[in-house]
Amino acid sequence: MFLSREKREFLGPYLPEYRRVKAVAKQRPRLFAQFQSCLWLAWSKRWLPELRAPDPEDADAVRHWNRCRQRDLLVIIRTLALWEPFYAEGRKKKKAGPAELYSIRIRSEDSAQLSGTRRSDRVPKPTKRPDGTS
Repeated sequence: MFLSREKREFLGPYLPEYRRVKAVAKQRPRLFAQFQSCLWLAWSKRWLPELRAPDPEDADAVRHWNRCRQRDLLVIIRTLALWEPFYAEGRKKKKAGPAELYSIRIRSEDSAQLSGTRRSDRVPKPTKRPDGTS
């Protein structure tokens, strides 16, 4: 992304914090994208009327508008930094890696050996005859 000098000055104080948040979010992109879209929808509904830029001829209004947007940007970045607690342990689903799958397989083999026989070696259940006797 190419930034002009004006944009770089505008975003200067917030770029390090944004890069840090982005690096953390890169570890779990899908969850972060869901959180970010929910946050953006809520934020845009609240602030959309105020996002309209002032007349470019009025320098004081432009400076005031830029200062307000910088504060908004800082609030957004700080809120994005809080995204991980939003997804508590109960919401995350842990994928079983190769080590976990191997340990599950070993445990199931051990339990099969402890029972003494395999399922195919067991004697079938006696069935009742149609006349009611066994």
